[in-house]
Amino acid sequence: MKDFWLATGAAFAVSFALSFVFHGIVLAEDYNQLLAVYRGPQFRPGMFALLLLAQLIMAAAIAAIYRYGREERPFLGQGVRFGLLAAGLSVIPWYLIGYVVTNIPAFLAIKQIVLEAIKVVAMGVTVAWAYSSGAGAKVSTLRVSLLPTPLRACARHSGRVQHLQSLQPPQIAGSLRRGLARSAPRC
Repeated sequence: MKDFWLATGAAFAVSFALSFVFHGIVLAEDYNQLLAVYRGPQFRPGMFALLLLAQLIMAAAIAAIYRYGREERPFLGQGVRFGLLAAGLSVIPWYLIGYVVTNIPAFLAIKQIVLEAIKVVAMGVTVAWAYSSGAGAKVSTLRVSLLPTPLRACARHSGRVQHLQSLQPPQIAGSLRRGLARSAPRC
């Protein structure tokens, strides 16, 4: 659960920062030319709170969904793959539909799609990093390091780290006392 909250917080920070840069700076002039379509740049606390809530919901959803397709591979490739899939499921169709139903220029829609896809990919990489280096990864490494050296080597070699990581230290000690680990493990 710590990994989820770390991933959510990190994804939210990335989303907030990139949204500010992309929409508040890069696209600001485009939006100012379309005040009949978009709200002006004046600060509205109620709207800003809804903006933060929307970004928090997206960050939490990305962090929650990522856990189900995760593999024991480097986080960068997984994060990019996941971010592209998430962008294909969310911001790309949203902005295409927005272009179809509103009267905005095609070039603005293209910029929005590209920049939002970059943001979601960055969120995917951030979530993948958080799950790979978060609190849970450190605990799992500790659990495997508690194994005797032959079991630890076999666990890493055979890819059974996931199963061995799920064992609690008392379970590992109990297995050793019962003699289950006396013979050399087959990798």
